[in-house]
Amino acid sequence: MSYCRWSSDNFNCDIYAYESDDGFVIHVGTGRYKGEIPKCDFSLIMKGGEENVEEYMRQRRIQAAYFQTCGTELIGLPEDGETFTLSDIEDFYNKMVELKNIGYIIPDGVIEGIKEEINESHPNLYRRRDLFT
Repeated sequence: MSYCRWSSDNFNCDIYAYESDDGFVIHVGTGRYKGEIPKCDFSLIMKGGEENVEEYMRQRRIQAAYFQTCGTELIGLPEDGETFTLSDIEDFYNKMVELKNIGYIIPDGVIEGIKEEINESHPNLYRRRDLFT
């Protein structure tokens, strides 16, 4: 299961993070697309119907054309291009928070989702204030 990908949030994500047999893996990107990326509303697919699907495909064509010409730029932060494999979800959470605090773009809700997962699997950890600071 991935927590986020570079394509998350309409390609506004610097991190590809997922759980594997080796642990929680975080790949940090090295570059970002230049400019404002045209948005695609994925909820149109979920709604279904021919008109919604056609509108989504129109948006995807616009976005794909943009990617052909926009170019990229280096992110320029200290962890660019690094990969981290963390053995437990608490360390994974802390690393994701650290990366966001450094300035890497992680979609809203990803870190909150990890925190919720920790609370569901370890309900007594909510008392550890140091974990979620």
